[in-house]
Amino acid sequence: MVLLIFLVANNLVAPDAMARALEESKQQQKAIVPYLVENRLAPPAQIALLLSHHFGDPLFDLNALSVDVVPKRIG
Repeated sequence: MVLLIFLVANNLVAPDAMARALEESKQQQKAIVPYLVENRLAPPAQIALLLSHHFGDPLFDLNALSVDVVPKRIG
């Protein structure tokens, strides 16, 4: 629920749009974050950043990983 407040407080989702999203996601029996992303109501990167800060977990951008340095075979 804190994430939803942050999204609204930071003007990433309008309050009325968030209220509709909550109602529709419940009707569709879908979690709110996938609903927001799939319906393009909030930027996925911003959601990830807010979740990272809220839970204290690092945010790893897979796009920053070079596939050239990933081992092809292990063992």
